[in-house]
This record gives sequence, C-alpha cells and structure tokens, in this order.
Amino acid sequence: MEVEAREGTEFRLRHGERLDNAGQLYTENLRYAVSEDIFIAAGRGGETFKPRFTFHGFQYVELTIIGPVTTPPKLTSIAIQTDTPQTGQIKTGNTMLNQLLSNIFWSQRSNFISVPTDCPQRDERYGWTADAQVFWRTAGYFMDTSAFLTKWMEDMIDGQSPEGAFPDVAPTKPLNPYRLTPQPGAPAWGDAPIIMGWQHYLRYGDHALLERCWQPFKAWMTYVEAENPDGIRRNQLNNNYGDWLTIGPETNRELINTAYWIYLADLMAKIARVLDRDAEPWLTRATRMRAAFAGAFIEKNGHLKSDTQTAYLLALDFDVLPSKHRSQAVSRLIELINEADGHLQTGFLGVRHLCPVLSDNGAEKLAVDLLLKETYPSWGFSIRHGATSIWERWDGWTQDKGFQSKAMNSFNHYAYGAVGEWIWSRLAGIDWYEEKPGYQRVQMRPIFDPRIGRVEAAYEAQSGCIKSSWRYEDEVIYWTITLPPGVDAQVLLPVGMMTEQGAQFALAPGHHTLKVTATKTMN
Repeated sequence: MEVEAREGTEFRLRHGERLDNAGQLYTENLRYAVSEDIFIAAGRGGETFKPRFTFHGFQYVELTIIGPVTTPPKLTSIAIQTDTPQTGQIKTGNTMLNQLLSNIFWSQRSNFISVPTDCPQRDERYGWTADAQVFWRTAGYFMDTSAFLTKWMEDMIDGQSPEGAFPDVAPTKPLNPYRLTPQPGAPAWGDAPIIMGWQHYLRYGDHALLERCWQPFKAWMTYVEAENPDGIRRNQLNNNYGDWLTIGPETNRELINTAYWIYLADLMAKIARVLDRDAEPWLTRATRMRAAFAGAFIEKNGHLKSDTQTAYLLALDFDVLPSKHRSQAVSRLIELINEADGHLQTGFLGVRHLCPVLSDNGAEKLAVDLLLKETYPSWGFSIRHGATSIWERWDGWTQDKGFQSKAMNSFNHYAYGAVGEWIWSRLAGIDWYEEKPGYQRVQMRPIFDPRIGRVEAAYEAQSGCIKSSWRYEDEVIYWTITLPPGVDAQVLLPVGMMTEQGAQFALAPGHHTLKVTATKTMN
C-alpha cells in the first residue's frame, strides 16, 4: 500500500474471499484468523506499507481510512509461493474450462508455501496429506514439484510414529488439544506418502526418493496389517474421514479403506521391483485382500453393497474387482450419475477418479458432460458464481442456502481441482508411460470434443518439452505433436476415429501433424 497522509491517519486493511448478500466483506469462514493489517501514517510524504511475517488468502480487500489523506492510496496485490517453477501451459476453446484451469493453478500456487497447505486464509493452513495425494498428479503438470515433495516427504517421515503410523498433517501438530502427540493418519491420509512417492517416480524417474522411503513405507503397511488380519481394513483407522465432504449418499468407509489398502499393496509390489526387492509378498497380500473385498462388498447381482459413485470409482480405478464384475460396475456407475440428473456425487477421494474412470470405460462423452456442467454441484457452478479458485465444498455457497457452515468453508482449497490431471492427460493427451518413467515415452489417448473446440498444451517434462495441440475444423481434427529428442509416444485414438497411420500407432521424436477423421462406424 502506497499512501500520502497526515501523521496519525489510520489505514485498516481487511481481507476476505467472498462478499455477502449486502455486498459487504464476508469473513465468518476465516474462524479465528483476524486477517487484518493496520498502518498508521507518519506524515512524512509518500510512505509504503507491506505486511511482514504474515500473508493473506483473499479475493477482496476492504480499506477503511480514519483521518485525512493527501492522495488516494494505491494497493498492489503480491502473489507469493514457494519456488516451484511453472512447467505447464494449457488453454482450450472453452471459456469456462479455461477459468477452471486458472482456478486450479491459483489454488495450487497460493497453497504451495513451504508445504502443500489445505487453505491459505483461515486459522488452519495445515499440510493435509489426503488433500495433497488426490491432487498430486495435477500439481506436477503445472509446476515442478520434485524438490517440493522430496522436502515434504521428510516432514511426513519425521511425523511417523514409532508404530509406523504416518500423520494426517505434516509438519505435524496435535489436532486434539488433549493430545501431546500428532494425530496418526486415516486411510487415504496416512496412505498418501506411498501414493505420492510412486507418482513422483513416474513423473521424474527418481529412484532415490523411493529408496529413502522404502523402510517408512513398509512400516506403514505393517502398522495397517497388524490390526486387520482378515484383509478388511476396519481397524487402525484413526479419524477415518471417508470420502470427505461428499455430496449425496455416504460411501461405506470400510470399502473405501480396503480399496485403498489393496491399491497400496499393488504400489508396494511395483516399488519393490523398481528397487530390485522381492515383490511377491506384496502381490500375495493384494490377492488375499481382493478376495476379502469381493466377499465383503460385492452383492450377488454384481453391485457393491455401498451403492455410490465413489464406491464404484475406487473399485474400478484401483482394479479391486474380479474381471466378471467390471462391466456391471461401469454400468451401475453410469446409472448412478444419471439418477443424480447427470451430476457428480463425490467428495475429496472420489473426485479424482471420476473423469478418468468414465474415460477408461467408454464413457468419454459423459466425462466431458460432467466437466462442463454449470449446475449444482459442479466445477462450473462455482465459476458461474464468481470463483477464482477451487472451493473446499461443492456447496460452499448456493442460491437456496447461502454460505455453508462457517466452521469449515474455504473458497481456496485445491482438492477438487484433481480433475486437472485428466484434463492434461486425456484432453491434451500428455500422459506418462509407466514402463518408461520420467516421460521417456509419452502415452497419448486424447479425447476430442467439439464443445471444447481446441486444446493447446505444452509440458516441460524431465525429458524435455512435450507439446500437444488439436482443433476442430468442419468435423475434422487437426492435431500437432512435438516430442523432444529421445522421447517417443504411443498413440491410441478414441473409438470411431482414424488417421492415415490408423487408430493405434507409435510416433518418433520430432514434430508431427495429424489429420483425425471420424470413421463411418462412429456413432
């Protein structure tokens, strides 16, 4: 703030994320965070005030001046973040989608300050682990997170208990005022280090972090298994948050927990192979737990006992179902979305899997429908009502009820921005290839949709800059791809689309221009 005023003139700056119905600054959701700065002029001509030892998360600032001023004050917002260099640039032909991408980016940027915080504004700002793990693939497209995670992983290991429990938040602190030790992690929260460690390896090809974390990872798995010998994860759950802040029917938490546990066992087997260790014990565990999952949660008709979108999303994406039940699960998932009038009904854990699972199972159009929807609940709903960052809750504000509970209602919370990974990997078509980590090879399975019109994306990977741009022109798609030296791509076009090379082919390093057309058999 630059001011010129008489000695003693007082300037009060209050910060908030939203305005209330009267157009006044809304601050109730900040809880005990005052979020106010006070500057008293010395009366020595031009003066500058910049707050130190604090920062504010805000969309609006209210300035109250008590006393005379010589000239109107000038305010400048300064965006701060940890130095995680930007690695991705993406834009589309859809205005709402471009705003969503901006909201995701700014929610990440304003929460990546020393650690990945949940929110930058209220009296919290914790490094919540599940918030980060569902968002981590998205985060790596927009920014270089390699050093950031390497450091934060040390915080998570530092917070690990002697019994092997990773914490809910890192750096740790007691969440209960009557505890003297950190809160041990819940399923999907304490599971986060293993998930993010594996994703880090796929993005950067970094063996060192996996090697550093192998023993802590094993300790966590031992901690979970010690109290769940039958393969169903119903003990050692700690706060057991479930599909946090879900909209609609609640998903059975034992199902969520067990699905995550199976996924971790699969990841441990993969990590073991990378590190030249024995993967067989982890594969055996995963097989045993899949059998337990089937016995506990699959009905005779093939439906899950917890008949929710998130239940099917996790079961399909974590590949915990017997093959004979997969098609039934996909059909039921689509039915549930249709029964919700074409809307999502997921919380923090389910949202990441929504568009990827639909796209992987032949429902690409429905995935794009959900992405572009603007009625409640959806990403577009928040944007239609002025969001410039990702809301913590789908119902953070609605026309019918106004603001949600002031006890927990952040308007800058990146978890629901997890859809970004699908926008990058499927709409732009830039995805890692598991057998050649670090983007030594690119997997390209683009989804072309005329409602989006065009996509232009450039990602600065560990292996070099990868570019993918496509546009619709009179029912023909023109797609250009640039692969850096030493990097090839495996391309798989959507069903019903073809190029001169066919529908499935490889691309060598270099620049490529493709013409994609619909075949006669395409619906």
